[in-house]
Amino acid sequence: MFAQQKATLVFSSSLQGLLLANSDIDVVVFTPAPAPPETTTPTRTTVFDETFEDPEREHNLRILRTLRETLHKSGLPLQSSIRLVGEANVPVLKFVEKITRIPVDVSVNNSHGMISTEIIQNWIREYPPLRPVTLLIKHYVWRAGMNDTYTGGFGSYVIVNMVVFMFKQFPTLLEGPDIYAKTFICFLRYYGTLFNYRQYGISTIDNVAFKLSQDHRVWQNPARAESVPFVVEDPTNRKRNVGKSASNAGTAIPFSL
Repeated sequence: MFAQQKATLVFSSSLQGLLLANSDIDVVVFTPAPAPPETTTPTRTTVFDETFEDPEREHNLRILRTLRETLHKSGLPLQSSIRLVGEANVPVLKFVEKITRIPVDVSVNNSHGMISTEIIQNWIREYPPLRPVTLLIKHYVWRAGMNDTYTGGFGSYVIVNMVVFMFKQFPTLLEGPDIYAKTFICFLRYYGTLFNYRQYGISTIDNVAFKLSQDHRVWQNPARAESVPFVVEDPTNRKRNVGKSASNAGTAIPFSL
């Protein structure tokens, strides 16, 4: 729907009230992608994290490359901060605004980001402690140096899914006094010592921890066969693993108290 017309929107933590002082701003540019040739049959894969189809991906990369050149000429960002991460599942152009020093991530035709933003807003209304607890965990993860998803860290969307899953597993956390403190300590203990992420994945849709070896989806990243996947099912697309970026989960978990 979004990609049928040109638009530039802010999404993710920027709209959810989950920004830290050092958080970046997520911007998505929607522009109609060229129609694929009629003779071309889109290829699909059984791998859990499907990337964009090649024509659309190349179109999005061309837009980002053009924007990168425009930014270089504009003088708006710090020149050394402009970086195109084209190998990511969703290609991103990263830069830091010169005056405010605010980091910005720009993607193209990333409708998934807008849909996930709506889901998180609904969760925040359903679980009032979700926002303050997530901010606390994000700050903890940042202080531990585990917040950059492009270097194997934990992003906001993964953290929110982990907290919501925990609320569904332990509904009594939402009762009584000291909710924030109890939830924070429970988060560290549950994911740091109790949850076996090497054997199980997380689903906020089914509200269960499912066994990876018995699931029909392919969770292992072929490019990282030596690593253990941290599987968090995306509630917007059950074939996507939003924990894929947390490739350093093996060293980051257990969380240290």
